[in-house]
Amino acid sequence: MKQQRATPRASQDTRLSTAARPSDDQILDTACAVFAESGFRGASMVAIAARAKSTKPTLYAHFGNKQQLYRTCLQREADKLTQWLFAGYQRSADLPIREEVRTDMRAFFDYAATRPHGFRLLFDDHSSVDSAQAREAVQQKIIHRMAQRIQTVLSGNPAAKPEASAELLAAMVVGLAIHGARHAQLVHPLDPVKAGELASSFAYAGLRHLDSELMTDLNEAASG
Repeated sequence: MKQQRATPRASQDTRLSTAARPSDDQILDTACAVFAESGFRGASMVAIAARAKSTKPTLYAHFGNKQQLYRTCLQREADKLTQWLFAGYQRSADLPIREEVRTDMRAFFDYAATRPHGFRLLFDDHSSVDSAQAREAVQQKIIHRMAQRIQTVLSGNPAAKPEASAELLAAMVVGLAIHGARHAQLVHPLDPVKAGELASSFAYAGLRHLDSELMTDLNEAASG
């Protein structure tokens, strides 16, 4: 009889213990925060495990060493950023150009405010080659998508391949979004809504007054 009573309690204890363990996503959230706050060099597996209410062996078993965990955090955040932005781009595709620019720019500032640790991990940690590579890769992905959007507006053809001027403009707009959001979020904290509105106003004003002759010259020179 004693054994029959012990078994259900043991099972219950096991279920409670399992339920109390953090999921991989929760561990990655914590690791992202620690890496963002301390940088790659300053973070430790001990600190991450303690904050995640996990253990070092669990971290090593699930994610490998510290560098592999860091790379996983970077890639996860880069994926989240592109998914966030591209979903916004899809929603704004049929809006008037002014509202499209506003929506696209605001999406970046909203992301920085909603996921501050992730944003900081991608755009404020310059302590490793991995962070630089992740940052460059995600920037190029966003620039490519933005260049296509700009070319569509300029040509009226959604299938048109972005020309050199559209690619340059996209790099400028993405640079404005990244550095503007970084300043408003990390350097001198500002209201992200108002900061995003100012950035979108600035971007729209610039795009409205483009020099078409300069763009043509640039495209012709690039095409050789």
